[in-house]
Formats: sequence, structure tokens, C-alpha cells
Amino acid sequence: MGSEVNNAMVIMMREKISIVDLLSSSKITSSLLKSQMFIEHLIHFTFIGSTKNTQFLNYLNEGISLQVFQPMIVTERILKLSLGTSIISFSGAIDVLKKCINVSVNSSSGSKSNICKLISSVVVWLFENTIDTFKLMNDCIEEKNFTDPQTCMSVIAKAHSFLEKLICTKEYEDMNVLGKSLLSGKDLSALQSHMQSFFSMQFDKIKSQDMLISHSLYAELERYLNELIKLASRYLNPPLLISTKPQQIPYKASQLFLQFQILEYMSKSSYQLADVISIFYQNPSALCENCYNLFEYTVHNIITCVNNLELQAFTAFLFIKIPAILRHLEPRYKKVNGEQSLITKICQLIVNDSNIQNLNKKFECNSYTVFVNQCRINNGLDTAQHQQLIALNRCVQLNENSDGLVSKILIMSKKGIDSMKILLSSPSENKEKISQELMQLINLGELQLLLVTLAALDQLDSLLNILLKINKFAERSIEGNKEVLSDVRADMFNNTFVLLGYIELLFGNQIFKEVKHYEDAFFLTWRRNCKLVTSHKHYTQSVFDEMLEHLLSPNNTLITNNAQWDEYCCCAGIILRELTHAHLRRHITTEVLQIVCEGFKNKRPALCICAIVWLCTQYRTMPSSERVRTVKIIKLLKRPLSNNINSARTAILIPILNMYSSQLDEVLQFDPPKGTPAPTELPKSGASLFLSIVSDATGRTDGGHVHIDLEIIGKFRECFLIMGPNQFAKAIIMLILDSGNEDDIILNETLSLCLFLLEPIKLLEVVFKELLCSFFNSKYLADPHGLSLARCLGKVFGITLFLSETKLSESKMREAVRPAKLAKSEDSDVSLKDLLIQSFECLLHAILSHLMNKEASATSVFIMNLLDQIAMATSGLHQSVSIEQNVVSKLLENTPSKLSREMLSLLCDLSTTQGFEIASTYFLKNTMITV
Repeated sequence: MGSEVNNAMVIMMREKISIVDLLSSSKITSSLLKSQMFIEHLIHFTFIGSTKNTQFLNYLNEGISLQVFQPMIVTERILKLSLGTSIISFSGAIDVLKKCINVSVNSSSGSKSNICKLISSVVVWLFENTIDTFKLMNDCIEEKNFTDPQTCMSVIAKAHSFLEKLICTKEYEDMNVLGKSLLSGKDLSALQSHMQSFFSMQFDKIKSQDMLISHSLYAELERYLNELIKLASRYLNPPLLISTKPQQIPYKASQLFLQFQILEYMSKSSYQLADVISIFYQNPSALCENCYNLFEYTVHNIITCVNNLELQAFTAFLFIKIPAILRHLEPRYKKVNGEQSLITKICQLIVNDSNIQNLNKKFECNSYTVFVNQCRINNGLDTAQHQQLIALNRCVQLNENSDGLVSKILIMSKKGIDSMKILLSSPSENKEKISQELMQLINLGELQLLLVTLAALDQLDSLLNILLKINKFAERSIEGNKEVLSDVRADMFNNTFVLLGYIELLFGNQIFKEVKHYEDAFFLTWRRNCKLVTSHKHYTQSVFDEMLEHLLSPNNTLITNNAQWDEYCCCAGIILRELTHAHLRRHITTEVLQIVCEGFKNKRPALCICAIVWLCTQYRTMPSSERVRTVKIIKLLKRPLSNNINSARTAILIPILNMYSSQLDEVLQFDPPKGTPAPTELPKSGASLFLSIVSDATGRTDGGHVHIDLEIIGKFRECFLIMGPNQFAKAIIMLILDSGNEDDIILNETLSLCLFLLEPIKLLEVVFKELLCSFFNSKYLADPHGLSLARCLGKVFGITLFLSETKLSESKMREAVRPAKLAKSEDSDVSLKDLLIQSFECLLHAILSHLMNKEASATSVFIMNLLDQIAMATSGLHQSVSIEQNVVSKLLENTPSKLSREMLSLLCDLSTTQGFEIASTYFLKNTMITV
């Protein structure tokens, strides 16, 4: 083969005829021309050998055009050569690579993913060799022996033009993103290292006046240098779609969402909130302005709010959470806006803010200094930046011994919960000390403030895990052993139960959906199953008889030795029901019944909570004659104690009982038990109640600021319970579609986003699976209302996808066979993310059915807007979405307009060969482009 190839090269040099003529003359066979060895020799003679001439270059280009030479093989061989210092060869190689890419892209054969990789490999090679050409020119300038700079400059210009096409042209940019993911990390790291050394080159001689005068091309060389740096930055960090399609969010809408985020998502980590902010604004270039607004809105709410919990939440958020959020947003800001410091710019804006002076008066301290110090603690500022910013404002100094709210928060942020962590290393040996720590925590006058501070510090989950571990440990005694300190274990179980209920009261039930440890603690098991209406007993009859016997004894006490608190809690409700029957038959007196209820509240509050939830859940299954007595028992349990031996614990217990019985309170408004007086006013229907709360929420303004507080959020939650997911989701959608002018549309869009995020999985499941399809082919989805709804759903999907790495929601859990054994449902391994993706797939099926009709309509435009908005909301996240690929293939075949790269990244699983090939094929489909 070697001799035949050499003979062929001699014939080509001697004959100087075209490839077609060579083949027709039978002097060289077709199989020889197509062999890899022949291509390698031809490339060597064209670019490396001493016999280099244009005839070989013409042969190479002609063979590629006729597809005699496979462009993939030719490209692979050229990319192995280093030609940056050989100007003529580099210029010729660029022409050949252009030809190879054109033929490959426009060919119907070959792997599409390999073509994407080919393009990205060519980009890397061009960068490396162009850098070598720059270095060559620089060396020649320093040695003053450069006789022909014009030729070198023309090659640099040619390489720059080719790179600009491959990196900035939309079609090639899409393929580059795919192809770059197939390159080895070694290739990209080598390029980055190459670029770094290149950027560090000092073009002092180019920049000097003498050189600019003597060599007019040097100014042009410097221009190309800057352009190359920009192209390299764009290739290594391609722009996201969200940065090219920013949405301008009005002042009121932005503040409404930020207030909701603080009040509803206080317990989320600062890293998670940074992502939520990014998804909401979808514009990294405007992060500084938006984060300054975050500060400004928080300050305004501190100054104006009257609710104590809100004041604590906003204050802790301002001085602890925002600095941490800014630290997480800093890299994203630098990526888009260069090396400017996000935190420094915001602090410079803050120091001149008139609201800071009002904040100083409220807290009697220099709030600016406190804020800057917290930014330094969070590693958002270095020492020099910190000192520079502190020097800008030295007005009022912070009094560390003050009783003010800021001082308390900062002091609590330093205390932590380390002592309890140490004790938990040996819970059996430290029962008394753990019990004492829990009582001190409950008796702490600032328990609410401590919990808010821990939430701001991203440490609430640590306390949650500690309480769940204690709750699990104290649930049962070791069987067969006579228990020591049974009262201590009882206090540990009951106190953790109350504290966990209080945390749910303050931060909502979402916080328990993110628990990753101690999922078998009784409190979590009880939460999943307590509202399931079932006749199945969760306890043994002996436990029931034992409890009833002791409660009806003269001492009226509850046994604690070897107590199984999980079974006691499960039969607490039916115990009270039996006692009401006994009272009705006059077997016990009213006084005894009252003493039992107060004993539950005073000594064993976990039983009180479990009993009231069971009674509220079973209310609808009871005969009408029994409902009146049940309501009386519930009111008796919720009544403040006359003789209170644990006032601090009872103070937090009553709000917990009100929280767990709130759903029954709503039911009683619509359907009071027989024998009770009728309400003076007829209750509102779900839809009218929803609209009245919306009016209240958007109508609360103060100097242009919109207020959405805990009261409003609570009302919306109650409305959700009354209406159910389907009607509530429909009301949210119609809130956008029935809006008036553009400002109202965007304000209602933001409010709708907040309302969806109250129960995102349940609501998106309803919307994606059935509700949204009912609006297809209707006039409602026309723009601008349709685009607003698409934006809202896109952001809800993106935020929920990011926050959904938790276990299955409680509505999907099956009842456990028995709490003591903590049996789990067969669906317990299904995550919320899985439910979200399943719902999204249902929507894609409905979209596919509509698009296959090939009818241009407002619905088709809405569908493309929705897919685009979902892509924008998810493009900055690191979440993978696994969607059935045959559905994706059909969807891509029927879309009326081209999907964005981000949408393909969402639909196609690029971690698999099939997904990558689908995306590559879509980009190259019917694309006839030339370089």
C-alpha cells in the first residue's frame, strides 16, 4: 500500500490533472484515493512536506467536494497538525476545514453528534493555532526582523472571520454547545491554559507610540487580539438564552414577589434563594439593580410592618440572609458583567439610601455597618473592600449591649445549637440533660426569634434533624427492660412534638418535605398519615384499655413506664371520643372529662395535638348527633388553661392547635352541626372568596409599595383548602387571562406565580394534566395574556424543579399498616421531581396532539411561548429532566418554529447517546449553511 500511495503522489505531481480525470484515466483506483493512508500522505504533502504547493491543496478541496475524501477523516488529520507558525499552511488549512464543515453539515449521512463534535474541535484548533500566529508576530516585533507582517495579518483576519462564524452564528453556536460537551475535559483545559498564557502577554512594543508610527498594522493587530479574547470568552462560556431575552419586571410586581419569598421561603437556604431570584428575574446583567431592590423592599417592610413575626423575619433576612444570597449571586454577576463586585456596588448604593436613616432610628444602630460586616462574614468582601466600604459611613455605632432586635439576632446567630449536638452523641446517657435543654428552648422568651435567626443562617434544618432524632429516640422504650427515667423520656417526646409543630406553624409544611434524615421519626410518620380517614386501628386493644383505665382511675394519670408513645398518640382521639360517650351515659362527670382534656394539654401536649387532628379528620364521618359533642371537645382542647404549670409551652401549643383545626373551622362555616345557631352572614363561595383576597392583596399599597403579608398568605391557603387544587388553579389562570391593561397583567402574573408556589406540585399537576388543555383553541390564550401565562408557568416550573428534590408529598402517601413498625408506602421512593416531570410529559402529549393538526392559531403561539419560557427558567439550573425520547422526537417533527438550544437541552437527555443524537439531528435538519 505504501509504494502504491507514493506512486500515486508522483503521478499527481507529474500529470497535474483533476481528481475526476485521474479516476477516469485508471492510473489511480478509487479505493486507493479513499484510503486513510492516501489522505494522510496528501495532507502531509500539502501542509508539511518540502514539496508543498497549491496543486495538492486543490486536490484536497476537490476530493472533499466530490466526497472522494471523507471530510471527517480529513478534518481529524488536519487537527493533529500545529500550523500556527507556518503562515501559508495555516491559511490553506482554514480553507480546507471550511470545505469539510460545509460538506459534513449539508450531508444526509453520518452521525449528527459527530458533526457537532467536529465543529467544536475545529474551534479549539483554530484558537490554539491563531494564538501561535499572534505569538509569532510578537516575537518578530521584539526582534525587529519581521519583513512581511501583511501576510501574517491577513491569515489572522481569515482565522478570526472563521471563528466568528462558528461561534456567533446561531446554527453553529447551537452545535458548538452540543459538541463541546463531547470534547474531553483535557481538550478544554488545555485551551484555557493556552488562552491564559496568551492573555498574559504584554504587547508593550505594540502599544508604544514609536511602533504605532512605524508599523500601521500594529493597531489592527491589537484590535484582533481584543476580538479574539471576546470570542474565546463566548466559546468557553456561551451566553444563556435568559441573558438575551430579559423581561422587564415592574416595581410593584418585583416587590410583591420578593415579599412573598421572604415570608414563605425564609427557611430555604441562601443558595436556593439565589437560584429562585435568578429564575424570577431571568437577567443576570441586571442583578445589581434587582438585588438593591431586594434590600430596599426589605428595609421598607421593616419600617412599616406591625406583625412581630414579620418584623423579625424581615430583619433577620436583611442582616443575615441577603449578604449570603449576594455571595452566591456574585459569580453569576461577574460572569456577565466582568470583574466588578456585585456586593461593593450594592453597598455603595445603600450608603446614600434615605431609608437607611429611618432604619437607624428604628434599631438605634448603624444598619449600614452591620450589613457590610455581615457581607464580610459571608466572604462576599475581602479585607480591603470591607475597610473601603466601612469608611463610606461612620454615623451611628452599634451598641452590642443593646436590647434592640438587631443585637438579639446577632447574639443568637453566634450561640447556635452545638451543646445539643454534643449531648446527642450518647442520647441514652444524657436523657436528663437533653430534656433540660429542650425545656430551656421552650421556656426561652425569644423562641420565635431564635427559630427565625436559625432559618436566616441556613441552620434550621440542623435543629430539625436534632428534634427528629430525639423524637425517634423517645418514641419507645427498650422492650423487656424496666425503664428508668420514664417521665424524662415522656417529656422529651412531648416537647419535641410541640417544637416540631411550632416550626411547621412558623415556616409551613414545605420544610418537612425537604427532610433527608430521620424520616421514620414518629412526628413525620404521623404527619403523613394523621389526616387519612380510616377505620384501621393503629394500636393494640391492650394499649387502648390501659390508657382508658388509668385516665378513669381516681388519680387520673397516664402510665409512663415503658410507654409506647406512638401508639398512645394514635389512640388519643378515639380515647376522647369514648370518654364523650361515657359522659353522655353519665358514667363520668363533666369535671372528669375536663380534667382529662386539661391533663393532655398540661402534661402530654403531643396527645392533645394528635387527638384534635383525629377528631377534625373524623368529623365528616360521624353521625350528626355526635358532631356537636365533637366540636365542644375540640373547643375545650383549644381553650386556654386555668391552672397552667407550663405557661411557655402552652403559649405555643394553642396556636399549633388552631393551625391543625383550621380546616374544620372552614367546614363549620359552610356546614355547622345541627343544633348550633346559623351564621349571621352567608359564607362566600370559593371563587368570590378568592377574588376578594386578590383585591385585598393588590390593594394594600403604601407610597407605591405593595404589601403581601402573612395574613394574606394565610387567607390564600385557607382558600386553597376550600376550593381544592382544580378550582384554585383555574382561578389563578383566569386571574391572568381576565386582566386589564399591561401593568395589571404583569402584577397579576407575579401574584399568580406566588399563589402557584404555595402548593406547586399539586397545582402544576392539575394544570399540566388537564386544566391547560381545556383552554386550547380558546380566545383566552392570545397575547399579551397568553404570553403572561406562559411566563408565569415557566417560572413556576423552573423554581419548582429546583426545589423539588424531596420525597413524595403527603397527599401521595398511603397509610401505614402500623406506626410502630413505620411501614412505608410502595410509592415512597417517588420524588416530587418525578411527579413534576410526569405532569410535564402529560402536557407534552397534549401539545403534540394539538400541533399535529398543523393549524396556525393563538394556541400554537402560546405553546411555543410556553416551551420557550420553560427553557429560559430552567437553562441556568443544573437539573436534568428525563422525558420519553420518542415523544420528544415527534414533538420536534411538528413544532411550527425552531426550538431554542435551551429547550432542546431540557427535552433531550444529553447524557445519553439517543438524546444527543436527537438534538444534533434537529439542529442539522434542513440546514444548508456555508461558512
